[in-house]
Amino acid sequence: MLARVYSACLTGIEAALVAVEVDVTHGLPSFATVGLPDAAVRESRERVRAALKNGGFTFPVERIIVNLAPADLRKEGASFDLPIALGILAATGAVKAEAVGDLVVLGELGLDGSLRPVRGVLPTALVAVRDGKRLLVPSANGAEAAVHGNRVYVWEPLVRVVHWTVVVSMVVLTITGLYIHGPFLSPAAGDTAAALMAQVRFVHELFAIVFTIAVGLRVYWAFAGNGYASWRALVPHTRPQWRNLAETGRFYGLRRLEPPPGMGHNALAAVAYLVVYAGFAGQILTGLLLFGWIAGVGPVQALFGWIVGFVPGGIMTVRLLHYILTFLFLVFTVHHVYSSVLTDLVERNGLLSSIVTGWKTRWLGHPGEAAEDDVDA
Repeated sequence: MLARVYSACLTGIEAALVAVEVDVTHGLPSFATVGLPDAAVRESRERVRAALKNGGFTFPVERIIVNLAPADLRKEGASFDLPIALGILAATGAVKAEAVGDLVVLGELGLDGSLRPVRGVLPTALVAVRDGKRLLVPSANGAEAAVHGNRVYVWEPLVRVVHWTVVVSMVVLTITGLYIHGPFLSPAAGDTAAALMAQVRFVHELFAIVFTIAVGLRVYWAFAGNGYASWRALVPHTRPQWRNLAETGRFYGLRRLEPPPGMGHNALAAVAYLVVYAGFAGQILTGLLLFGWIAGVGPVQALFGWIVGFVPGGIMTVRLLHYILTFLFLVFTVHHVYSSVLTDLVERNGLLSSIVTGWKTRWLGHPGEAAEDDVDA
């Protein structure tokens, strides 16, 4: 099967698009790269093979031909690793060919499947924008790829799934929690109030488990995800981040017309993110204490029940904290929606749609350009 993705090579200070055509057919196992590749490009077959295997993909034991067109341009460097790997995955059906057909891809692969930064991203980004194509580069090259109208891949799939899982869980938990606190529904005919309460409690506890897992995954991804999801982007620890924090506060306070530059979370949103997740931890803990207290016995009570003894006011204080955190999250949600819409209207960078697609748009000369506090500041 034949697949095609795009990459680029440098010709002086400019970039030229290169079509990376990958053909995987039955025959004696081989891997040939044609189209005037240099030694680093020819060696990519070993990096690609190891990266795909260590990344959990099956490397085809078939005849593989990689053609880098046009053939009269010399192709240099390891930046062709990622487009070749994507071409193989598309040719074998591991990824949809149409999903990568309009991508211009650059990236060097480590043997473990990790991505390393490469040269030539800026001129390649200019060419990609000119030809109306999307650009896919290592996150370490994200700032360099930030040119007029260029799309930047910010939120990885796990971040987006966790976000919407938390949203749905919070809605269900709030509604069921309010019912548990003060029943506002009448049981159906033939049912009893106790039976309805038991059903509501079951749904509440089920979504509490889902919520806890989602929060745990996001905390893990702060150490395993890309630069935009990393804890380094959330915890202000550099001068540009502290400056961004002050300027973002001025923007939300209507004392500045435009938000400071950035593609991931701005510094104020990042701090709010940390506070919210600390609140999530408190909500989970108080929920576990309430569950253990109601159950009376069991592993949850055995593991966490002793904490209640150190809380002034005991379980009633725990219950009050649980309710207070719920209403604080409702207030935060209102502000979060307001600030997201405001920022998206001003920056026009696809902030709202990015939590679905993962992509944002960078505009040269617009407030979202040249982020000094961007990835891994």
